[in-house]
Amino acid sequence: MVLAGLGRWLGGILFFFGLISFITLYAANNSGVLSPQYLNSAIGQIANASSSCSSIGGIGSSCTANNTEVSQIESALSQFSTNNPGCNLGCLLTQELSQASLTANKTGVSVPLSTSDTGLYQIIAEVVAVIGAVLIFFSYEGSKKLSALGRGFLSVSIISFVSTYIPLVYVFPYLLSNLTLDGFKLSIPASVTAPFTSLVLNLDIIFAIVGIVLIAIKYVAFRKKPAPTQLPMTQLSTGNQNNV
Repeated sequence: MVLAGLGRWLGGILFFFGLISFITLYAANNSGVLSPQYLNSAIGQIANASSSCSSIGGIGSSCTANNTEVSQIESALSQFSTNNPGCNLGCLLTQELSQASLTANKTGVSVPLSTSDTGLYQIIAEVVAVIGAVLIFFSYEGSKKLSALGRGFLSVSIISFVSTYIPLVYVFPYLLSNLTLDGFKLSIPASVTAPFTSLVLNLDIIFAIVGIVLIAIKYVAFRKKPAPTQLPMTQLSTGNQNNV
C-alpha cells in the first residue's frame, strides 16, 4: 500500500511536469519560432511594432510606422543576428533580458534556447512523462488506471492553456515592451509567437479530448452491472408447487 501510494504520487508529478513541458517544447521545436530563419521573419514584425508606436506591445496600434526608424531597428536586429550566428527568437529574448538585468545590477538571466538545446529538453520531457505514466499505470488497480491517466491529461491541457497560451497572447506582449537593443525600445507583438501559441492550443485540445475519452471509457465500459434479482425462497417454493 505504501509503495502504491508513493507510485501514484511520484507518477502524477512526473507525468504532469513531463507532459506540460513536452507540450511547450514540442510546440517550440515544430512551430519554427526557434529557428534562426524565423528570427529574420520576426525582425520586420518587431521593427514595425516598435517604431513610433504608443500602443504597448504593438497590439491594436493605429500608429504610422516611421520608415527611417523601422530601418534602424531592423538594422540593429540584423546586426544582432549577424553577431550571434545560429541564434533564434528565444536567444534574442534571453540575451537581452540578461543584459537588462545586468544593467539594473541584478543577476543576469541566461537560458540556453538554441534549437539543439530545446530538442534535448523535449526528449527529457518525453522520458519523464512516460515514466510518470508507467508509475500511474502500475500503481492503480483495474479501471482506476484509465481515470487517473485521463485526469492527468485533462489537468495538463487546462493548465497549459492558462499558463502558456493566455500569457503569450494577452500578457507577455505587454511585459516584453521594455526590451531595448542599441537604444531602441522593442515591442514584441503577439503575431511573433502566433505559430507557437496556435500549436500549443491544438495540443491542449488534443490532450483534453484524450483525457475526456479515457475518463468516459472508465465510467461507461467498466461500470458495475446490476446484480440479477433473485426471487425470495417463498416465491420459489410457490412456483414449484404450481408447476406440480
